[in-house]
Amino acid sequence: MKKVIMKMPKVCAVLIGLVATAAFLGVLNLVGRVGEAYLPSLTEYGYATQLIGELFACAFSVIILAVFGYLGVLKEKGVGFGKSAYVGGFFIGYFGYVLVAQLMVNLINVNSKLQSFPMILIFVITMLLVGAAEEILFRGAILNLLLDRFPNTKGGILLAVLLDGLIFGCAHFGNLSTGVKFSSIFIQVITAGMLGAVFAIIYARTRNIWYVIVAHAAVDFAALLGGGIFGNGDLIDALGSYSAKNLIAVPILLIPLIVLCRKSRLEEAVNMREGQEIVPTEKDAKRDGIVSLVLGIISIVTSCIGMSFGLGIVGCIAAVSSKKAKREDNGIAIAGLITSIIGTALGILMAICLLFVYASMDSMSKALLWEQMGM
Repeated sequence: MKKVIMKMPKVCAVLIGLVATAAFLGVLNLVGRVGEAYLPSLTEYGYATQLIGELFACAFSVIILAVFGYLGVLKEKGVGFGKSAYVGGFFIGYFGYVLVAQLMVNLINVNSKLQSFPMILIFVITMLLVGAAEEILFRGAILNLLLDRFPNTKGGILLAVLLDGLIFGCAHFGNLSTGVKFSSIFIQVITAGMLGAVFAIIYARTRNIWYVIVAHAAVDFAALLGGGIFGNGDLIDALGSYSAKNLIAVPILLIPLIVLCRKSRLEEAVNMREGQEIVPTEKDAKRDGIVSLVLGIISIVTSCIGMSFGLGIVGCIAAVSSKKAKREDNGIAIAGLITSIIGTALGILMAICLLFVYASMDSMSKALLWEQMGM
Protein backbone atom coordinates (compact mmCIF):
# COMPACT_ATOMS: atom_id res chain seq x y z
CA MET A 1 0.00 0.00 0.00
CA LYS A 2 2.91 2.33 0.72
CA LYS A 3 3.98 2.33 -2.92
CA VAL A 4 0.47 3.33 -3.97
CA ILE A 5 0.35 6.17 -1.43
CA MET A 6 3.76 7.45 -2.54
CA LYS A 7 2.33 8.04 -6.02
CA MET A 8 -0.61 10.05 -4.66
CA PRO A 9 -0.59 13.82 -3.98
CA LYS A 10 0.97 14.72 -0.62
CA VAL A 11 -2.37 15.74 0.83
CA CYS A 12 -3.57 12.15 0.37
CA ALA A 13 -1.00 10.96 2.92
CA VAL A 14 -2.48 13.38 5.45
CA LEU A 15 -6.03 12.28 4.61
CA ILE A 16 -5.07 8.61 4.94
CA GLY A 17 -3.56 9.38 8.34
CA LEU A 18 -6.84 11.02 9.38
CA VAL A 19 -8.84 8.00 8.14
CA ALA A 20 -6.57 5.63 10.08
CA THR A 21 -7.06 7.82 13.16
CA ALA A 22 -10.86 7.78 12.75
CA ALA A 23 -10.82 3.98 12.41
CA PHE A 24 -8.62 3.73 15.51
CA LEU A 25 -11.07 5.83 17.52
CA GLY A 26 -13.94 3.76 16.12
CA VAL A 27 -12.34 0.56 17.42
CA LEU A 28 -11.81 2.08 20.86
CA ASN A 29 -15.37 3.39 21.02
CA LEU A 30 -16.96 0.18 19.75
CA VAL A 31 -15.04 -2.09 22.14
CA GLY A 32 -15.81 0.27 25.03
CA ARG A 33 -19.55 0.22 24.30
CA VAL A 34 -19.62 -3.55 23.86
CA GLY A 35 -17.71 -3.98 27.13
CA GLU A 36 -20.11 -1.73 29.02
CA ALA A 37 -23.13 -3.53 27.53
CA TYR A 38 -22.05 -7.15 27.94
CA LEU A 39 -19.48 -6.98 30.72
CA PRO A 40 -20.88 -4.32 33.08
CA SER A 41 -19.11 -5.88 36.06
CA LEU A 42 -15.77 -4.68 34.63
CA THR A 43 -16.60 -1.13 35.62
CA GLU A 44 -16.00 -2.18 39.21
CA TYR A 45 -12.34 -2.72 38.39
CA GLY A 46 -11.35 0.82 37.51
CA TYR A 47 -9.58 0.85 34.16
CA ALA A 48 -10.52 -2.74 33.21
CA THR A 49 -12.92 -1.68 30.43
CA GLN A 50 -10.34 0.68 28.97
CA LEU A 51 -7.68 -2.04 29.20
CA ILE A 52 -9.73 -4.28 26.91
CA GLY A 53 -10.31 -1.38 24.52
CA GLU A 54 -6.59 -0.59 24.43
CA LEU A 55 -5.77 -4.25 23.72
CA PHE A 56 -7.90 -4.11 20.59
CA ALA A 57 -6.56 -0.65 19.72
CA CYS A 58 -2.99 -1.92 20.04
CA ALA A 59 -3.75 -4.85 17.75
CA PHE A 60 -5.39 -2.45 15.29
CA SER A 61 -2.32 -0.18 15.33
CA VAL A 62 -0.03 -3.12 14.53
CA ILE A 63 -2.33 -4.10 11.64
CA ILE A 64 -2.16 -0.53 10.27
CA LEU A 65 1.62 -0.66 10.67
CA ALA A 66 1.68 -3.82 8.56
CA VAL A 67 -0.74 -2.43 5.95
CA PHE A 68 1.41 0.69 5.56
CA GLY A 69 4.52 -1.49 5.30
CA TYR A 70 6.27 -0.33 8.47
CA LEU A 71 6.40 -3.46 10.64
CA GLY A 72 10.19 -3.10 10.64
CA VAL A 73 9.75 -0.08 12.92
CA LEU A 74 9.21 -2.49 15.83
CA LYS A 75 12.70 -3.93 15.25
CA GLU A 76 14.49 -0.63 14.73
CA LYS A 77 17.09 0.29 17.34
CA GLY A 78 17.95 3.67 15.86
CA VAL A 79 20.44 5.50 18.06
CA GLY A 80 19.72 3.07 20.91
CA PHE A 81 17.50 3.36 23.97
CA GLY A 82 20.09 5.21 26.06
CA LYS A 83 20.73 7.92 23.46
CA SER A 84 16.98 8.14 22.85
CA ALA A 85 16.48 8.77 26.56
CA TYR A 86 18.92 11.68 26.32
CA VAL A 87 17.29 13.17 23.22
CA GLY A 88 13.91 12.77 24.90
CA GLY A 89 15.25 13.66 28.34
CA PHE A 90 12.55 16.30 28.75
CA PHE A 91 10.03 13.56 29.48
CA ILE A 92 12.21 12.03 32.19
CA GLY A 93 12.33 15.35 34.02
CA TYR A 94 8.64 15.97 33.36
CA PHE A 95 7.70 12.49 34.60
CA GLY A 96 9.61 12.95 37.85
CA TYR A 97 7.97 16.30 38.53
CA VAL A 98 4.40 15.18 37.75
CA LEU A 99 4.80 11.88 39.60
CA VAL A 100 5.85 13.45 42.90
CA ALA A 101 3.41 16.35 42.55
CA GLN A 102 0.50 13.98 41.94
CA LEU A 103 1.51 11.75 44.84
CA MET A 104 1.67 14.75 47.18
CA VAL A 105 -1.73 16.07 46.08
CA ASN A 106 -3.39 12.68 46.47
CA LEU A 107 -1.78 11.97 49.83
CA ILE A 108 -3.33 15.11 51.34
CA ASN A 109 -6.70 14.41 49.74
CA VAL A 110 -8.87 13.05 52.57
CA ASN A 111 -10.89 11.10 49.98
CA SER A 112 -7.86 9.15 48.78
CA LYS A 113 -8.04 5.42 49.23
CA LEU A 114 -5.30 3.15 47.94
CA GLN A 115 -6.75 0.77 45.38
CA SER A 116 -6.30 -2.99 45.55
CA PHE A 117 -3.25 -4.54 43.90
CA PRO A 118 -5.28 -6.03 40.98
CA MET A 119 -6.78 -2.61 40.20
CA ILE A 120 -3.39 -0.91 40.34
CA LEU A 121 -1.96 -3.60 38.07
CA ILE A 122 -4.83 -3.10 35.61
CA PHE A 123 -4.12 0.64 35.63
CA VAL A 124 -0.39 0.15 34.97
CA ILE A 125 -1.00 -2.30 32.12
CA THR A 126 -3.61 0.03 30.62
CA MET A 127 -1.16 2.94 30.58
CA LEU A 128 1.44 0.75 28.87
CA LEU A 129 -1.11 -0.27 26.26
CA VAL A 130 -2.17 3.34 25.70
CA GLY A 131 1.47 4.27 25.05
CA ALA A 132 1.97 1.32 22.72
CA ALA A 133 -1.29 1.70 20.77
CA GLU A 134 -0.96 5.44 20.20
CA GLU A 135 2.76 5.53 19.44
CA ILE A 136 2.65 2.58 17.06
CA LEU A 137 -0.17 4.24 15.12
CA PHE A 138 0.77 7.93 15.25
CA ARG A 139 4.56 7.73 15.20
CA GLY A 140 5.21 4.25 13.78
CA ALA A 141 2.66 4.35 10.96
CA ILE A 142 1.35 7.88 10.32
CA LEU A 143 4.56 9.83 10.97
CA ASN A 144 6.63 7.43 8.88
CA LEU A 145 4.07 7.73 6.09
CA LEU A 146 4.37 11.52 6.20
CA LEU A 147 8.17 11.41 6.40
CA ASP A 148 8.31 9.19 3.33
CA ARG A 149 5.81 11.26 1.36
CA PHE A 150 7.40 14.64 2.07
CA PRO A 151 10.92 15.45 0.84
CA ASN A 152 13.78 14.32 3.05
CA THR A 153 14.85 17.84 3.93
CA LYS A 154 14.87 19.83 7.14
CA GLY A 155 11.66 21.54 6.05
CA GLY A 156 10.05 18.26 4.98
CA ILE A 157 10.79 16.57 8.31
CA LEU A 158 9.59 19.58 10.29
CA LEU A 159 6.32 19.68 8.31
CA ALA A 160 5.77 15.95 8.86
CA VAL A 161 6.40 16.35 12.59
CA LEU A 162 3.97 19.24 12.94
CA LEU A 163 1.26 17.52 10.88
CA ASP A 164 1.64 14.36 12.95
CA GLY A 165 1.20 16.42 16.12
CA LEU A 166 -1.87 18.09 14.61
CA ILE A 167 -3.46 14.74 13.72
CA PHE A 168 -2.66 13.38 17.18
CA GLY A 169 -4.20 16.42 18.83
CA CYS A 170 -7.37 16.25 16.70
CA ALA A 171 -7.74 12.57 17.60
CA HIS A 172 -8.62 13.71 21.12
CA PHE A 173 -11.83 15.25 19.82
CA GLY A 174 -13.00 11.65 20.10
CA ASN A 175 -13.24 12.22 23.85
CA LEU A 176 -16.36 14.31 23.20
CA SER A 177 -18.21 10.97 23.21
CA THR A 178 -17.56 10.78 26.97
CA GLY A 179 -19.92 13.71 27.54
CA VAL A 180 -17.22 16.09 28.76
CA LYS A 181 -17.84 19.72 27.79
CA PHE A 182 -16.31 20.97 24.55
CA SER A 183 -14.08 23.62 26.17
CA SER A 184 -12.25 21.01 28.26
CA ILE A 185 -11.78 18.71 25.27
CA PHE A 186 -10.57 21.59 23.09
CA ILE A 187 -7.89 22.46 25.65
CA GLN A 188 -6.86 18.80 25.75
CA VAL A 189 -6.66 18.76 21.95
CA ILE A 190 -4.26 21.74 22.01
CA THR A 191 -1.98 20.28 24.68
CA ALA A 192 -2.10 16.80 23.13
CA GLY A 193 -1.15 18.28 19.76
CA MET A 194 1.94 19.87 21.27
CA LEU A 195 2.76 16.65 23.10
CA GLY A 196 2.37 14.65 19.88
CA ALA A 197 4.72 16.99 18.01
CA VAL A 198 7.40 16.55 20.70
CA PHE A 199 7.02 12.76 20.57
CA ALA A 200 7.22 12.97 16.78
CA ILE A 201 10.50 14.90 16.65
CA ILE A 202 12.01 12.62 19.30
CA TYR A 203 11.13 9.60 17.17
CA ALA A 204 12.36 11.30 13.98
CA ARG A 205 15.65 12.08 15.73
CA THR A 206 16.15 8.64 17.30
CA ARG A 207 14.27 6.08 15.16
CA ASN A 208 13.47 4.17 18.34
CA ILE A 209 9.74 3.56 18.75
CA TRP A 210 10.18 1.82 22.10
CA TYR A 211 11.50 4.89 23.87
CA VAL A 212 8.52 7.03 22.86
CA ILE A 213 6.17 4.19 23.87
CA VAL A 214 7.71 4.04 27.35
CA ALA A 215 7.84 7.85 27.68
CA HIS A 216 4.20 8.17 26.58
CA ALA A 217 3.06 5.49 29.02
CA ALA A 218 5.05 7.05 31.87
CA VAL A 219 3.58 10.52 31.30
CA ASP A 220 0.02 9.13 31.21
CA PHE A 221 0.68 7.04 34.32
CA ALA A 222 1.92 10.04 36.30
CA ALA A 223 -0.90 12.31 35.12
CA LEU A 224 -3.70 9.82 35.89
CA LEU A 225 -2.40 8.06 39.00
CA GLY A 226 -4.91 9.94 41.17
CA GLY A 227 -7.67 7.80 39.73
CA GLY A 228 -5.71 4.65 38.94
CA ILE A 229 -3.94 4.29 42.29
CA PHE A 230 -5.90 6.41 44.79
CA GLY A 231 -9.40 6.10 43.33
CA ASN A 232 -9.88 9.87 43.04
CA GLY A 233 -12.08 9.91 39.95
CA ASP A 234 -11.72 8.22 36.58
CA LEU A 235 -10.63 9.20 33.09
CA ILE A 236 -13.82 11.22 32.50
CA ASP A 237 -13.21 13.18 35.70
CA ALA A 238 -9.64 13.85 34.57
CA LEU A 239 -10.86 15.11 31.20
CA GLY A 240 -13.52 17.27 32.82
CA SER A 241 -10.90 18.96 34.97
CA TYR A 242 -9.17 20.52 31.96
CA SER A 243 -9.37 24.31 32.07
CA ALA A 244 -7.46 27.35 30.82
CA LYS A 245 -4.75 26.78 33.44
CA ASN A 246 -3.77 23.58 31.60
CA LEU A 247 -2.65 25.72 28.67
CA ILE A 248 0.53 26.39 30.68
CA ALA A 249 1.65 23.10 29.13
CA VAL A 250 1.83 24.77 25.69
CA PRO A 251 4.86 27.05 26.36
CA ILE A 252 6.43 24.30 28.47
CA LEU A 253 6.19 21.82 25.57
CA LEU A 254 7.22 24.48 23.07
CA ILE A 255 10.68 24.71 24.65
CA PRO A 256 11.79 21.10 23.95
CA LEU A 257 10.07 21.25 20.54
CA ILE A 258 12.14 24.28 19.52
CA VAL A 259 15.34 22.79 20.96
CA LEU A 260 14.84 19.45 19.21
CA CYS A 261 13.82 21.08 15.91
CA ARG A 262 16.79 23.40 15.51
CA LYS A 263 18.54 23.22 12.14
CA SER A 264 21.53 21.12 13.20
CA ARG A 265 19.30 18.44 14.74
CA LEU A 266 16.93 18.34 11.80
CA GLU A 267 20.00 17.85 9.62
CA GLU A 268 20.87 14.79 11.72
CA ALA A 269 17.38 13.40 11.13
CA VAL A 270 17.83 13.95 7.37
CA ASN A 271 21.16 12.10 7.44
CA MET A 272 19.70 9.23 9.47
CA ARG A 273 16.93 8.74 6.93
CA GLU A 274 19.62 8.54 4.25
CA GLY A 275 21.26 5.72 6.16
CA GLN A 276 24.20 7.70 7.52
CA GLU A 277 25.54 6.83 10.94
CA ILE A 278 25.62 9.80 13.31
CA VAL A 279 29.07 9.84 14.91
CA PRO A 280 29.40 12.17 17.92
CA THR A 281 32.13 14.77 17.59
CA GLU A 282 34.36 16.32 20.25
CA LYS A 283 32.09 19.36 20.11
CA ASP A 284 29.11 17.12 20.92
CA ALA A 285 31.04 15.61 23.81
CA LYS A 286 31.80 19.03 25.25
CA ARG A 287 28.18 20.15 24.86
CA ASP A 288 26.83 17.00 26.53
CA GLY A 289 29.34 17.38 29.36
CA ILE A 290 28.24 20.97 29.98
CA VAL A 291 24.57 19.92 29.87
CA SER A 292 25.32 17.20 32.41
CA LEU A 293 27.10 19.59 34.76
CA VAL A 294 24.35 22.23 34.51
CA LEU A 295 21.58 19.70 35.11
CA GLY A 296 23.54 18.18 37.99
CA ILE A 297 23.94 21.55 39.70
CA ILE A 298 20.27 22.45 39.14
CA SER A 299 19.14 19.07 40.51
CA ILE A 300 21.22 19.61 43.67
CA VAL A 301 19.95 23.17 44.20
CA THR A 302 16.31 22.16 43.66
CA SER A 303 16.50 18.80 45.45
CA CYS A 304 14.74 20.35 48.46
CA ILE A 305 11.39 20.30 46.62
CA GLY A 306 11.71 16.60 45.85
CA MET A 307 10.31 16.90 42.32
CA SER A 308 13.43 17.51 40.26
CA PHE A 309 15.28 14.21 40.55
CA GLY A 310 14.47 13.58 36.87
CA LEU A 311 16.87 16.38 35.94
CA GLY A 312 19.66 14.52 37.72
CA ILE A 313 18.83 11.35 35.83
CA VAL A 314 19.03 13.19 32.49
CA GLY A 315 22.31 14.71 33.66
CA CYS A 316 23.69 11.22 34.27
CA ILE A 317 22.63 10.13 30.78
CA ALA A 318 24.23 13.25 29.27
CA ALA A 319 27.49 12.53 31.11
CA VAL A 320 27.57 8.96 29.80
CA SER A 321 26.88 10.25 26.28
CA SER A 322 29.76 12.72 26.62
CA LYS A 323 32.14 10.03 27.88
CA LYS A 324 31.27 7.75 24.97
CA ALA A 325 32.11 10.51 22.51
CA LYS A 326 35.30 11.51 24.31
CA ARG A 327 36.69 8.87 26.67
CA GLU A 328 39.94 10.59 27.57
CA ASP A 329 40.54 14.01 29.17
CA ASN A 330 36.85 14.67 29.78
CA GLY A 331 36.79 16.10 33.27
CA ILE A 332 33.64 18.12 32.69
CA ALA A 333 31.67 14.92 31.99
CA ILE A 334 33.01 13.33 35.18
CA ALA A 335 32.06 16.44 37.15
CA GLY A 336 28.64 16.38 35.52
CA LEU A 337 28.17 12.72 36.37
CA ILE A 338 29.13 13.24 40.03
CA THR A 339 26.86 16.27 40.51
CA SER A 340 24.00 14.55 38.66
CA ILE A 341 24.26 11.43 40.81
CA ILE A 342 24.26 13.56 43.97
CA GLY A 343 21.29 15.61 42.70
CA THR A 344 19.35 12.47 41.79
CA ALA A 345 20.01 10.83 45.17
CA LEU A 346 19.14 13.97 47.14
CA GLY A 347 16.00 14.55 45.07
CA ILE A 348 14.73 11.00 45.54
CA LEU A 349 15.54 11.08 49.27
CA MET A 350 13.71 14.38 49.75
CA ALA A 351 10.73 13.13 47.71
CA ILE A 352 10.46 10.07 49.94
CA CYS A 353 10.68 12.23 53.09
CA LEU A 354 8.02 14.67 51.86
CA LEU A 355 5.68 11.86 50.83
CA PHE A 356 6.14 10.21 54.22
CA VAL A 357 5.29 13.48 55.98
CA TYR A 358 2.14 13.98 53.89
CA ALA A 359 1.06 10.38 54.40
CA SER A 360 1.55 10.69 58.19
CA MET A 361 -0.63 13.81 58.59
CA ASP A 362 -3.96 13.45 60.38
CA SER A 363 -7.25 14.09 58.58
CA MET A 364 -7.74 17.57 60.06
CA SER A 365 -4.28 18.73 58.98
CA LYS A 366 -4.82 17.33 55.50
CA ALA A 367 -8.19 19.08 55.20
CA LEU A 368 -6.64 22.39 56.28
CA LEU A 369 -3.75 22.07 53.84
CA TRP A 370 -6.17 21.03 51.11
CA GLU A 371 -8.20 24.18 51.74
CA GLN A 372 -5.14 26.41 51.77
CA MET A 373 -4.06 24.99 48.42
CA GLY A 374 -7.47 25.89 47.01
CA MET A 375 -8.18 22.34 45.99
